[in-house]
Amino acid sequence: MSTPDDLVARLRAAGCVFAEDEARILVASASTPAELEEWTARRLRGEPLEHVVGWAEIGGARVAVGPGVFVPRTRTEALARRAAVLAPEGGTVLDLCCGSGAVGALVAHLRPDVRVLAADVEPTAVAYARRNLSPENVYEGDLYDPLPEALRGTLDVIAVNAPYVPTEAIAWMPPEARDHEPRVALDGGADGVDVQRRVAAGAGDWLAPGGQVLIETSTSQVPWTALALAQHGLHPRVADHDEEIGTATVAGVPVRHDLATGAMPPLEFAFPGPLRDRLAGLVASGAKTTTSSLAVELFIGGQSVGEQSMGGDSAGAAEEPEGMPAVGERWRVVDSTGATVCVVETTDLRIAPLGEVDLRHALDEGEGDETLAQWRMSHEDFWNGAEMRAYLGDDDFRVDDETLVVMERFRVVEAHPTSADQPFS
Repeated sequence: MSTPDDLVARLRAAGCVFAEDEARILVASASTPAELEEWTARRLRGEPLEHVVGWAEIGGARVAVGPGVFVPRTRTEALARRAAVLAPEGGTVLDLCCGSGAVGALVAHLRPDVRVLAADVEPTAVAYARRNLSPENVYEGDLYDPLPEALRGTLDVIAVNAPYVPTEAIAWMPPEARDHEPRVALDGGADGVDVQRRVAAGAGDWLAPGGQVLIETSTSQVPWTALALAQHGLHPRVADHDEEIGTATVAGVPVRHDLATGAMPPLEFAFPGPLRDRLAGLVASGAKTTTSSLAVELFIGGQSVGEQSMGGDSAGAAEEPEGMPAVGERWRVVDSTGATVCVVETTDLRIAPLGEVDLRHALDEGEGDETLAQWRMSHEDFWNGAEMRAYLGDDDFRVDDETLVVMERFRVVEAHPTSADQPFS
């Protein structure tokens, strides 16, 4: 059936950007002319098209939605596909803050072998999720609270599309979202990361060994989402990001405390050469207990460099950013030859604009700076250098007062490891 020109015109006049596509969907979905006219009127009044026709599509999976339910966005397909890739054969994936269960539905569509669970605090959303997923596997309650205790420590992937719109920004959302979707599905608190912090705080207890939590967020919020994970012992990295639409998926993996020295990720200060060797020596001597890197490095693949480079699992290192350290994570401090100088453990992490870095942090870097001005001059010289710009792939990169800096504090665990084959206690 062709799309009536007058329907397209009416939709376009009401501000529907994709009027032709919407008209096509309305005509194809309505069973009678009267229903088509009723649905068109609802759409013209600003109701989301998905609520009107009763379904939404994500990555080829169609899910039931309706009034009072969050409409799944196309951008969330990246989260679901990443979850499907990471889930082991026969594994278990939890769609947390599931809404209609769209993420879980796409995972089930892509991976029929995977057991999909879901949870949400909003009763209407849960009712729709039980239509889109096995109803016995959908739980109603706040985050992890409704999950059976037997699931603790068994989840291979926790995929999370928690609300991440800052409270004040909700007023600027399109009316069809602001006025027709539940506020609990949109409001992420003052900075948009409140719910993500709560997710991070509990994730480690529910993940299976080697499991991962995946959180959808905006590219501007990536540092704060990553910090939330890192502060709860989950090594974060950017698994996917799309600068054009401004969203990203941040992954977190619980740190391991049983790694032999040789299996620990390397901590490489600066670039190979005298500066790296000097800094490694300062760490080993106990003179250097803090370090700084740029939050923008979260988006860079391969070995991270800033002042330092944080390693991770060697698999996939060339394809995915290495991320930032996590509290409790241990590292091999290496010199320019790759030799292990000592082992350190991350004890604290903060993020702040460069202009707000405090003197205590600067002094504890132990590099001889006595004032913030001295510290900043040496670090700006490095971060504005040609090697860093080449690493970031941005010839115009320059730091300023607003550039976000990751500040790490660590302690020496073993100054002279005696064996690369024995784990430290």
